[in-house]
Amino acid sequence: MKISKTARFLSRFAARSNAGIGVSEVYKMQYAIDKCGRFKIVAASILAGIGKLFGKKGIFYKVAGQEGSGLDGFYGAVWDTYADIGIELPKDPEKVCRHIYETLGISTCITDANDLGVEILAVSPDVHLSTDTLKQIIRDNPAGQGREQTPFILVRRYIAS
Repeated sequence: MKISKTARFLSRFAARSNAGIGVSEVYKMQYAIDKCGRFKIVAASILAGIGKLFGKKGIFYKVAGQEGSGLDGFYGAVWDTYADIGIELPKDPEKVCRHIYETLGISTCITDANDLGVEILAVSPDVHLSTDTLKQIIRDNPAGQGREQTPFILVRRYIAS
């Protein structure tokens, strides 16, 4: 990945969070530019800057969308293993969920969850829970923010005896 002057400039002004490394990491900013386009990311940055003046957070990622926010990795300051590795969201999450269900018979939900929030990317065709219910199930980020970066977790109904 070649880092542009735009990515170097914009990443300097991005907010930093305890929930993980965001576009303040120049590689993530460049990834967002490559995925979403320079115009969209510059616009997202300007709108986020205006939002900061009014105490609003998260505007950059709302404007950039999942393509701009859905990258794990480039955590070299935390784990050497991920210093130069980025893990993208699945290209077709609906297809992935359907394939897992049809092949293995396992109900599936693909999410992008962190300590700031949860996005439901797709569910297998047999899952009939609402998006809000699914978000409530994993809102406490049960996989955590650990070294595995993009973990698989199993969620099962608890039946008290």
